[in-house]
Amino acid sequence: MDVKISVIIPESRKDYHDDLNDKKYPCLYVLHGTSEDCSTWLNSSTLYLLARDLDLFVVMASANNCCYVDTEYGFNFQTFLSQELPYKMERLFPISNKREDRFIMGESMGGYGTWYTSLMNPDKYAKAVPFSTTGIRNFKHVLETGAHSVDELALKVNNSGQPIPEYLLMCGTDDMLYEKAVDWENWMRANCPNFKIQSFYYPGKHDFFYWNQMIPKALEFFGFKLDPEKVKQI
Repeated sequence: MDVKISVIIPESRKDYHDDLNDKKYPCLYVLHGTSEDCSTWLNSSTLYLLARDLDLFVVMASANNCCYVDTEYGFNFQTFLSQELPYKMERLFPISNKREDRFIMGESMGGYGTWYTSLMNPDKYAKAVPFSTTGIRNFKHVLETGAHSVDELALKVNNSGQPIPEYLLMCGTDDMLYEKAVDWENWMRANCPNFKIQSFYYPGKHDFFYWNQMIPKALEFFGFKLDPEKVKQI
């Protein structure tokens, strides 16, 4: 079926590059939350203003309220997100297919999707930033436990010898999920010692007023240098 996708394309507004013909760009996949779609991060966040001058493609796809998993009776959104979407994007745009050039982040349900997708495909993502979420059967009321349990996936990846994405965890201290997010980080540190995890907790709620403050930290974590004056103005 047709799926709506929003893409932020590098504009290189300041400099003209002579070597663009063969250039392959890194790509950041951004996952929306419950009741949102691919337009939410464009309409509600400062991501476009911060990313447009970076050598970075940003891809946002609509995924309904799927939690980004394959379901028994519904759609296979995990397969779409982790396999079909990168395949398509890397043929439409000059996007690198290397693991070190592929990142993922999301908020709320999209934060869960960030955990789940990166752990289901640790060989495909170098770094991941889950905003305002927890991992231990966070969507137990929606999903059957076991099949989509991020804690079980984390243990499996920790002991697999596979490459493991690096993580930056962020959540507002006034967020309804704050205590669960901290508990989840503590569980990860105690049970998955092979993971590289950073965390940042700052006053804020479960909304884009908080997430907008965290976007610069996420982009810098992915390895992109931002103009401090622009960040300050935003």
